[in-house]
Amino acid sequence: MSSRSSTATSRMEEGLSGIRQQDVAEVLAHFQETEPRGEFVIVVGGCPDTH
Repeated sequence: MSSRSSTATSRMEEGLSGIRQQDVAEVLAHFQETEPRGEFVIVVGGCPDTH
């Protein structure tokens, strides 16, 4: 699994947002244990430079 940074945000329009800033594997593990409710956005960081 990728170690890219990511942010998952939910319920932005209601003022009751939840924000998780973790790597992709940690966000995936969280949502496997905790069923997501409603709409949310996941932003994933770009590929690390391999040059």
